This record gives sequence, structure tokens and C-alpha cells, in this order.
Amino acid sequence: MLFAEAVATFTIVWSSLMLTFAKVDPLAHALGLGGITAAALLASIRRSPGLANPAVTIALAAIGRLGPLRLLLLVGVQVLASIAAAALSYGFFLPEILYRDRFGAPMWGDYAGPFQATLLEMFLGALFMWTLLTASGSEAPSPLPGQVWRRPRLVALVAGAMTAGFWLLGRPVGGCIANPALAIGPAVAGRFWDGQFIYWIGSLLGTIPAAILANVLYRPALSEKGSQDAPSSRTDRSE
Repeated sequence: MLFAEAVATFTIVWSSLMLTFAKVDPLAHALGLGGITAAALLASIRRSPGLANPAVTIALAAIGRLGPLRLLLLVGVQVLASIAAAALSYGFFLPEILYRDRFGAPMWGDYAGPFQATLLEMFLGALFMWTLLTASGSEAPSPLPGQVWRRPRLVALVAGAMTAGFWLLGRPVGGCIANPALAIGPAVAGRFWDGQFIYWIGSLLGTIPAAILANVLYRPALSEKGSQDAPSSRTDRSE
């Protein structure tokens, strides 16, 4: 579980940094990051449910789909993998290039300040979490050991598509597209700490309420389905 989460997080963060330093076309950047995110999550989601995103992992714990120990291990691995990906940049680019681009650390754009960037992270985080839980289905989580998502492949593809769209729409203003893993590694490697509260607090203020709301709204459907199934099962046994 932890190894799969580490590889997925490292791959996504490192790819994001390489695309940033290479100064590729914005559309190519978005499509590349979205495709790599989907591929990395497809390879890891059946073994580890965190989606290489601390905000998603913490929100899953808030609705009881992850236990405290699993939460701490997953978030710890995500942070360490992000730092390792940023540190590896030393081997591919000159220091002046890295510091010119802030080691890839996100920052709010020219069209917004910290308050607007925080609101955007909240909105993107809520939309991201709600869409993932909806794509996963309103049914209860799979009973298989270690499984959290009912439709893991669909969730991975949706996460990749939304990452691509969010990068085009949100990065010029907010900078981090609702994934603190994209911010913490560059911040540690390059010591660019300004704005970290936006990408952690903002994302969490979006993902946690969205997860709780989805859990509450979907729960009545589960109860109704269970009450409908119970009489039929008793009838089958009597026959």
C-alpha cells in the first residue's frame, strides 16, 4: 500500500515539476499532467486509495473510510515522496533555473491575492472530492481488504481528467489545483514557504465538507436499499 502511494505521488509531482521547468505550452502541460496522473492512479488505486493527494486522503478519513493509522502513514508517504521528487530536480536542471521558477512551488497569480486563491482552492477541492465520490458510486465501499473506492478505475480516470482541467482553469489564479502534494515538496526543497497555508487549509476546507455532505446525502439511499433487500432475503429463506 505505502509503496504504491509513494510511487504514484512521486510520479505525479516529478512530472508536474518537469513540465513546469520545461515551459511547455499550457494545453500540453495540462494534458500531460492529467494523463500522467490518470496512469499513475490506475496503477496504484487498487493497492492504495489516497490518490496521491493529502487533501483527499484526509477527507476520506473524515468520513470513516480510512482509519487513523492508515491516514498518518499515507499522508506521511505522500509528503516524503513529494519532497523526494522536488529534490531530484537538482539532478536535471541548473540551480539558477530552479530558483528562477521557485523550484516549481505554486504561487497565486497576478489576477488574485491570497484570499481569492484560498477561495479557489476551496472550490476546486470541494468539486474534486464530490466528483470522485459520485464517480465511485453511492454504494458502500467495496468489502475487499484495503479497498475504499467502489469503482477505482473510473475514479482514477476522472481524477486525471479533472487535474488537467483544473490546471488550465485554476493554476493562473490559485496555483496548486487542490493537491497539497504539489506544493509541499518544492517548498521544502527550495525553501519557498509563502502560500503554503493556501494549498493545505484551502484544499482541506473544500474536500472535507464535500466528503461529509456526499456521505450524508448518499447514506439514506443505502438505508432504503438495505430495508428493501431485507424482506426479500427473509422470503427466500422461508421458501
